[in-house]
Amino acid sequence: DYLRKCVGPKGSVSTTPMDSTDPRTMPAALTLWALALQGTDPVTVGLIAENLRLGQEPTSHGWGVSFGAPANPSNTAQVLIALRWAGIARDAVWVREAADYLLSAQRGDGSWRNSSDEWFTAATPHLPYRCSNFGTAWGLTAMLWFPEGPYADSSWRASERLIAAQLPGGAWQFDAYDPKEHVWCSAQ
Repeated sequence: DYLRKCVGPKGSVSTTPMDSTDPRTMPAALTLWALALQGTDPVTVGLIAENLRLGQEPTSHGWGVSFGAPANPSNTAQVLIALRWAGIARDAVWVREAADYLLSAQRGDGSWRNSSDEWFTAATPHLPYRCSNFGTAWGLTAMLWFPEGPYADSSWRASERLIAAQLPGGAWQFDAYDPKEHVWCSAQ
């Protein structure tokens, strides 16, 4: 019920019900994913999926932190994962274009760059909220939806090797410059 309160009439999703004028990509993707898995509200799932389709960045075909923002691999991967669970066809042109963007953003070692998002809410307009995204974990999870063709050979296999080698003490680190172990990297 709370998630549904964050969904606007045209399928945009905000951080809280009070922030409807500031829809964001990650809340949209995660809300789509959660409601799709619940399976009880296909109308809202369809609205969110269509809103994401319309908000796809027209040049790169990826998604950024909000509509109109430059695309980044983490948000694009989050949307692809949500679309998968929402039952959107992976061979839809716009979905394949997003997968192509994600593949083009992959680094030579199999990783994707990490991203961070910062925003404010109506309830706390002077307190920034932040979210860091472990790009390789999100990218690999999204690309597993595409097990054939160029995606499998050059994408998820390299990432799988990279992630398997990056297990200091059972956790993952955010990046080489940040050698600390982080629960959110491991969870993602």
